[in-house]
Amino acid sequence: MIWPWTKDEVHEPSTTKEAINAAVYWELEKRLTHYSSSGVWISGNYDPQAWEPKFAKVEAEIARIRAWVTTLPKGVERDSYTSWLDYHYEWGIKDAREELLTQKQKRHMDEVNSNSRRVSEKMKSLTISKPPL
Repeated sequence: MIWPWTKDEVHEPSTTKEAINAAVYWELEKRLTHYSSSGVWISGNYDPQAWEPKFAKVEAEIARIRAWVTTLPKGVERDSYTSWLDYHYEWGIKDAREELLTQKQKRHMDEVNSNSRRVSEKMKSLTISKPPL
């Protein structure tokens, strides 16, 4: 297949490292929920007691999957599972817990919203010349 805007050839998925990595990701997405600071912020729920049971459930499933992963032969598939579990799911939970404690993203977004409102109010009060109708 060739993308018309680039004229670059795009190869169909195969058993390349990238294809295996993508397949592993989609398999894990069926089984695990990814949490992050953004998810906490979007929910507006900063009650750790509401989140900890969810985190614990995913962490238990991560541990179960990780135990199974160790039975796979060393190679691309095993490395891919390990990477997704480490860097996507476990770090996501760590990031979400940090947001619950620090509310860093919430404070940042509150500041962005405040600045946007301030700019919007200034723009409303501007008087500009208008073209004739």
